[in-house]
Amino acid sequence: MSTPLALAAVTAVLTDVLNRSITATEVTDIVGMLNPVTAKPPDKLVPNNGPDPTGLNLFLYQVTPNQGWRNAGLPARDSLGQRIDNAPLVLDLHYLLTATGAKDLFAEIVLGFAMQSLHEAGVLSRPYIRQALAGLPAPQRNLVHSDLAEQVEQIRITQSALTIDDLYKLWTGFQGRYRLTAAYMVTTVLIEATRSTQPSLPVLKPFIKVQPLDQIVIDKVAAADGGLIGPGATVVVSGSGLAADKVALIIDNVERSALVTKQSASEITFALPSPLANGLRAGTHGVQVEHPVTFGTGIAHGGSASNLGVFVLHPSLKVVPDAPATHTVRNGVTYAAATLDLTLDPPVTKDQKVVALLNAADNSGRAYSFVAPTGNGIVDPATETNLVKVAVSDVIAGNYLVRASVDGATSPLQLSNDPIPVFNAPQVTL
Repeated sequence: MSTPLALAAVTAVLTDVLNRSITATEVTDIVGMLNPVTAKPPDKLVPNNGPDPTGLNLFLYQVTPNQGWRNAGLPARDSLGQRIDNAPLVLDLHYLLTATGAKDLFAEIVLGFAMQSLHEAGVLSRPYIRQALAGLPAPQRNLVHSDLAEQVEQIRITQSALTIDDLYKLWTGFQGRYRLTAAYMVTTVLIEATRSTQPSLPVLKPFIKVQPLDQIVIDKVAAADGGLIGPGATVVVSGSGLAADKVALIIDNVERSALVTKQSASEITFALPSPLANGLRAGTHGVQVEHPVTFGTGIAHGGSASNLGVFVLHPSLKVVPDAPATHTVRNGVTYAAATLDLTLDPPVTKDQKVVALLNAADNSGRAYSFVAPTGNGIVDPATETNLVKVAVSDVIAGNYLVRASVDGATSPLQLSNDPIPVFNAPQVTL
């Protein structure tokens, strides 16, 4: 691979090709002595209000990624961000070859010989690159350290076709006076860093196992009793192709196969503990079923995986007032204020949003919502809590059903045993 000096090295070698061609042919017999080939921006070719010199200019006007090589060496880093390979920077170089002439037809003559020399060069040989770079004056001679001749891909010169519109845009951008121009693409320059990487150890013994991938489909995730999914609930994953010799239950990218109690081709049942643990939080969760593949080492690797199923984990709630409510009377109406202690399962973190929801138990339609304080009252170094204190105020005194919403998942209400069941708990008197 080459070093970052390769871009300048390519320009220097192409310039050498052109200089050799115009001095070794009869072009000097026609136009006289030519200045050495330059590599200036096109707007610097002709002096202001001065005559055109007779000569050639090679200008690198664009650098683009090479589509064939751009994915070589990827990925360059592992999942921990450690460098495992030095992915090469692979570039195509785009040049403008411009000819100027002090007299009529001189520019055409010079350009014709120059284009013929680039056409015959075609591919730059490695010995020629070394020779051309070694013959440069100081400090350009440092380009011999570009390793251009040693890169695996040889340098190829190909003429490009530019439309009138392309040329107009280029020369307008250069803010220079247009002169006779031909375009070339030089490919490919491979630039690679020399930083230390972390190579992996060789494979001790290969294990090859071939088996068809199972088609695993999750159609539905629901509680076994048809209610809400909460602490202590039994959850049924329904679908097809679920059973196998080895089944992994994945919840939020974490394997929780220990929760599985029963499996068949159409259902997998798992039981949530009460109280909840292991990082399961109230809110929306993704579920997948995987059939790992075990090789000769006994280590299971990812095999077939299902689509993503979704369920909502609802928190359980116990609520009591922190202290008796205080009351005020305004316009004959009694208003209450209090702090509610919400005991939640599973515990909540600082980032979760907790909202206390109050609905009047007398079917009057009164309803209120109160947001828990920022951070849910958690003080460092604690990261979670089961107890969240929520202040409520300006509530018309009476009995209220209380629910807690955690990240949109709402705790359930209990039903009475009446012939026509009604919600009756949890309830507080304010």
